[in-house]
Amino acid sequence: MDQVFFQPLNGLASTSAHARPCPEFPDADFLHLGVQRVLETSPSGRGFLQEHGLRFARPPGLANYFAALRSPRRRDVLRDVNLALVAASPLTLHDRLAEIPELAHYECFVADGHWHKAAVHDPRHEDRKLAVGHFFSLNLRTHTLRHLAAAEGLHEHDMSALKRIKPQGLRQGVPKGRRVLLVYDKAGIDFAHWKRCRQECALYFLSRVKENMVYDWLESVPWDRTDARHHGVTDDRRVMTRDGHRRRIVCYTDPATGTAYEFLTNEMDLPPGVIVELYRRRWEVEKVYDEIKNKLGEQKA
Repeated sequence: MDQVFFQPLNGLASTSAHARPCPEFPDADFLHLGVQRVLETSPSGRGFLQEHGLRFARPPGLANYFAALRSPRRRDVLRDVNLALVAASPLTLHDRLAEIPELAHYECFVADGHWHKAAVHDPRHEDRKLAVGHFFSLNLRTHTLRHLAAAEGLHEHDMSALKRIKPQGLRQGVPKGRRVLLVYDKAGIDFAHWKRCRQECALYFLSRVKENMVYDWLESVPWDRTDARHHGVTDDRRVMTRDGHRRRIVCYTDPATGTAYEFLTNEMDLPPGVIVELYRRRWEVEKVYDEIKNKLGEQKA
């Protein structure tokens, strides 16, 4: 079972430009132990080695293990391996958007920040440890998770991080000729940045309307009311913001609960029911974060 589970990792460490020969603790073993530590319930690295170290053919010493965890080179190898796995995933994983033909030329991602407790040995700031933040992207086709950036400062705002990642970084290596749609909560709304992303690299955003947002109604666009995917859609508006940005608002009422929603995007071509469905799937990244914290027990940096 282990051989099947770890097969996708085989040989990837050696393909990294940062790989180096380490006879005492090879990069491949470092990756293997890292995955095993996540799967086990040991709350600390020391406890993991004491309880599970003897299961491995070449367990590292305590000092060597923690030195590897702190190593920038090992971090770079880990990043390269993750990117290689993400790139290869469409060949083996089920396409969760295949049933929506209008998305054939789109790559769709959900991005969000994720915060957890500081590590045991992290330095204190004004007598307390600060939460550690990271920004991740979930591919809605394959459900692969990609690290975008670590948060900076005391508690970096989402929009600050998105601007720091830059439009090409948010495209996440998607080749030219394909549109990218990024789903984000209200913290990711910045019309000027959305415009820059669309113009520079065909990157579109989808979010929800803020309560204090001011805009002028331009027109309502008709949609196919016989399409079952549009059940609950009440309006598909084109609006103009105070800064002169043309945007789209899809109004939707959940048939089951009667709750009304307004979805905001700069993507003008997709059917309104598809816009609603894509934002509904934003909660999938929240579920992934919940599984990381509660099922895998990863609650600290």
